[in-house]
Amino acid sequence: MATYAIGDIQGCREEFERLLERVDFRPGRDALWIAGDAVNRGPDSLGTLRLLHELRRSTTCVLGNHDLSLLRAARERGGGRCGADLMSIIDAPDADELLDWVRGWKFIHTARVPRSGGGETRYLMVHAGVPAERSAKQLRELDRDLRKSPIRSWWGGNRGIVKFLTQVRFVNAAGEP
Repeated sequence: MATYAIGDIQGCREEFERLLERVDFRPGRDALWIAGDAVNRGPDSLGTLRLLHELRRSTTCVLGNHDLSLLRAARERGGGRCGADLMSIIDAPDADELLDWVRGWKFIHTARVPRSGGGETRYLMVHAGVPAERSAKQLRELDRDLRKSPIRSWWGGNRGIVKFLTQVRFVNAAGEP
């Protein structure tokens, strides 16, 4: 069993499929971690999301800023900065099923993966950054609290931490974006 972590697919379904073929990914045997931004920018966001949904029993996805843009566009029915790629998902016949699935993605994924020589390695995956002052336990609690809150709060009172988890590109020596 192998675990593959991939980020920023951004709607590039064909390239993603070639990558899965190249590593000989086998659903049910292998695990696939998607580190956010599954959709947007590429030519086939809908196809990418459908493929990930087909693989969902072997796949763990965390939210990236482009995935949040999709959820926001769906909530606002295409409002804001919504391009044709996201509208293709919102207008799809299976949109409700796909969007409900994306709404269930976490901001933070933690896992313990067995090592071949014994023992295990602990992993924490987000799309962008992790506040240095927060422990893994605090981050799991934060993720739970965020996902219980209405999605609209992700752009309101929780905006700072949501941006940190999904958009921060780098931090300084003090751990500040």
